[in-house]
Amino acid sequence: MIEGVRGIIPYIRLLRLPDQYIQFGAAIAAGLYTGEKAWWIFWWAIATTLISLAAFIANELTDGNDVDRYSWNPLHVAAKEVNRILAWEIAGASALAGLLLAAYVSLFWWAAAMLVVGLAYSLEPIRSKRRFLFDALGQLVVWWVIPFTAPIA
Repeated sequence: MIEGVRGIIPYIRLLRLPDQYIQFGAAIAAGLYTGEKAWWIFWWAIATTLISLAAFIANELTDGNDVDRYSWNPLHVAAKEVNRILAWEIAGASALAGLLLAAYVSLFWWAAAMLVVGLAYSLEPIRSKRRFLFDALGQLVVWWVIPFTAPIA
């Protein structure tokens, strides 16, 4: 039993759960800003978080190939301890769930844009994190602008 739990820990670390408050908070802030009290704002916040999980997994898995190859950081070390195929499957399932939930609240295209920018941040051939300005803009768009702007629009 203990070994099974230990085997899950690296996958949980890949999700970067302590970092997931940003887009969730931005979506909730949009609801507060507009005075919207309907549940769809909460579901939008969940959808953005699922998409963010997928983007963070992609980032951790790709960074392990170059910038974090010799990292001592436990987050990056966890990426070396997982079955990469399973990790990509978790990312795909998370992205799909986020897109479906966003479609349910009629914000599919916003979610799709968030996913594309979030993945382009880490994945070739774009890998915008290599360029300072695009790195900062990508993070800003994915974790603040889209989650906040979509409910307002």
